[in-house]
Amino acid sequence: MSKTKRLVGLVLAGIILAGTLLGLAGMVVYAAEAEAEAQNPIVEKYVFYKQDSNGDIAMNGGAKVELSSVSKNAGTTSKRSMYTVELTVVDPNIQGGDQGGDKELDGFYANLLESNFYPGESNKGSLVEGSVGSDPVTGFLTYKLQFPNVLYDGEGKVMDFRLGYSYSDSGNKVAADYEMSAKLSRAKLYVPPTDDDDDDDEDEDDETYEIATPYIVIGKYGYGGGTVVAGSQIPLSIEFYNTSPDIELENILMSVETSAGLSITSSSNTFYLENLGEGKRQSRSLPLTCSLTAAAGVETVSISFKYEYVLDKVRKTGETSEVIAIPVTQIDRFIVDQVEPPAQLWPGEAQTVYVNYVNKGKTIIYNLSAWIDGEIDEPRQLQNLGNVAAGDSGTIDFNIGSSVPGDLDCVIHITYENEEGDQTELTQNFRTNVMEMDWGQDDPGMVDPGMTDPGAMEPESGKKSPLLIAAFAVGALSMGGVTAASVILKAKAKREEAEDEDI
Repeated sequence: MSKTKRLVGLVLAGIILAGTLLGLAGMVVYAAEAEAEAQNPIVEKYVFYKQDSNGDIAMNGGAKVELSSVSKNAGTTSKRSMYTVELTVVDPNIQGGDQGGDKELDGFYANLLESNFYPGESNKGSLVEGSVGSDPVTGFLTYKLQFPNVLYDGEGKVMDFRLGYSYSDSGNKVAADYEMSAKLSRAKLYVPPTDDDDDDDEDEDDETYEIATPYIVIGKYGYGGGTVVAGSQIPLSIEFYNTSPDIELENILMSVETSAGLSITSSSNTFYLENLGEGKRQSRSLPLTCSLTAAAGVETVSISFKYEYVLDKVRKTGETSEVIAIPVTQIDRFIVDQVEPPAQLWPGEAQTVYVNYVNKGKTIIYNLSAWIDGEIDEPRQLQNLGNVAAGDSGTIDFNIGSSVPGDLDCVIHITYENEEGDQTELTQNFRTNVMEMDWGQDDPGMVDPGMTDPGAMEPESGKKSPLLIAAFAVGALSMGGVTAASVILKAKAKREEAEDEDI
């Protein structure tokens, strides 16, 4: 019997343990799903194309070169292969809407940063033409992005890059700026050659390879992060490096040019560097100012490098250029004056209250709307006023009235959107008083009892009041006096006319 009990106890313990493990597994899966959902945007697909010596995509029998075939390219060897990487990106922050394949994202930019995959010549990426649309499953914005001249160090699976763009959504522009780190799981890790590979290496060493042309590429840059507010200072920092592991660069001239909304402060736009060693990095900082009049959107900084190097005892020159994009937003300066309500209202009476507004900002205010709440006879009164250009002003009016005496509290709501589609709501609270009507009944407290003569105001039935008789008499005498005066004046006028004729 005791063995049976022990067996039953072991079975129950096993069941409890299994249930606990299942619950923990469910929690891990849920956490993994939550983490996946938090990655914005998402690199949904990626394909590697091997480039030929001219930089064009090389197709092996029409087949794409997948990432699993990419080998280590770093090191001192000049026998490096470059790849064009195509990424399919889904942005869950933006609905794709009815975007067609022929649409493009405004102000699109992409820069490949230093990671396991790094720029071989230029770090600039581009949008694949005709790829912008809606994801067929989620409906989110999707597009294809290409980075040419990509090298792979074979030591990891991470590709870091920064991208940004503006997207039209219901007539408004939505700005996006991301710094992403995508894990490309099919990346083939580098395996050092073994002794068995020596013969193959010797055969390869017999071949003659040209040393790749050196370039200066921007690997990282920063400006404080996020969106820059017009009128603010920007601490721009730039890190660049020599792509060549074989050649030292000399006599380097770095020039910086900004778009109209940016300017360089307290510094020259030209820097001189004596040299930049093989594969070495350097950094520079540049103070910028964003103009108060800069339009909301993207401002750019163009950076060019001119340099010299010696190859086969011959001095040569090289030149590269990069463009950095900085998103800019304008300060919201939409001003609404305080409402001046009437001091009082009578029941059933309607009066108008006015709200004055002005857009003192530098950008358009979108979708201005207003309505009123309160215990009034005509509530809501929603008004859709459309867009307000920079510098424009206007007036919003509402009718207020109530049939209920007492204090009348009202709230005016005003909403609008900025260039990025963010909505702002302003409220104006005010109070007025609805008077109580007096329907003709005397207030005993307002009459002095000593001033009232009941006998004079209320005569006996059938008798004329002495005061009333006196009033009629005075009136009759007055009328008689007026008539007599009129007769006398007319007679005098006739006599004067007769005298004139005799003369």
